[in-house]
Amino acid sequence: MSIMNPIVASGIAQEFDQFFDSFSRDIIIHKEPKKILNSVQATNVLYGYDVQGNQPQYTFIPESKIFKARISYNKKQSIDSLSELKFSIPQGSVTIVVKEEAKNYIENNKTLKIEFDEKAFKIVSTPAVRKFLTKTYYQYFLEETK
Repeated sequence: MSIMNPIVASGIAQEFDQFFDSFSRDIIIHKEPKKILNSVQATNVLYGYDVQGNQPQYTFIPESKIFKARISYNKKQSIDSLSELKFSIPQGSVTIVVKEEAKNYIENNKTLKIEFDEKAFKIVSTPAVRKFLTKTYYQYFLEETK
């Protein structure tokens, strides 16, 4: 039993969804490229000789898609210090919140990287479910790749 009327809850959830869309930005999710077999060189190989002539030829087709996400940079950045070199490397985390369509795309096959703000990031967490009334969102922690 809910305290809120389901019709009112649905209306508020729709407003929150519009809020999400207003403050979200585009991210590009890059997947592992699709591998397509072009041809196999069929040559007669003599016994005892190298079989390099029978190597299959592949074409790799890049796969990526653009989704909307709310992006948050962590304000408390830790610093990894290398005292021998007198050098500090900031280690920050970034979170993105996405809708179910983007979550399904991320989880299906291997995600190589996520790009936004002219930077590339890798996922360092599993999706955390963030519910708001009747809407479900998914949060990922990211780390910038070098």
